[in-house]
Order: sequence, then structure tokens, then C-alpha cells
Amino acid sequence: RDDLLSRISKNIKSRFREGWFCKWGKEWLPVLELGPFDVEPGPVRDMWLEMFDNSQKRGRGMKRLVYWYGVQYEDRGQAYSFVTTTQLINYDEGEKKG
Repeated sequence: RDDLLSRISKNIKSRFREGWFCKWGKEWLPVLELGPFDVEPGPVRDMWLEMFDNSQKRGRGMKRLVYWYGVQYEDRGQAYSFVTTTQLINYDEGEKKG
């Protein structure tokens, strides 16, 4: 865990657990950007780790893992998405568009 976290850029890590708004259809909805260890072990974490490894090998940016506010715990498999940074706006901007 510590080895992986040390390889993640500070720019990416600084956004973990930050609130944003993300475009969903015609609406801007609140999300929380997460890191790989903010989710339980399983498919979502595995997808993040695979994407991170691929981005390191290819020298490309990676999509961001977000949690959509308001999803019930029993539906948590649907609570997460991988989005580009261009799909996110800061909280203040999102409130204005809200």
C-alpha cells in the first residue's frame, strides 16, 4: 500500500476525498473523488489499480474515481464511476450551476 501511494503524484493524491460536481446527463451532481484505498477491496479498487499501472506504462493521465452522493449502501456497486478531469468542476462552480 505505501509503495503504491508513494508512486501516485501529489497532484492526484491532493484531490482524494475532495468534493466536486460531475456532469450526469444535463445535470451537475455532487461527487467525491476517491483513491484506491477509499473503497473496499473488489472490482472498483482492482479497476483503479489496473488503470494506474497502464497510465504509468504509457505515460498518460488517468481517469478519476468518483463516488456519487445519495446512492444507497446496498446499491454501492453503482455508486462509483471513472471520469475524466474535464467532466469535473469545483464545488463553488457546481453550486452556481446546481
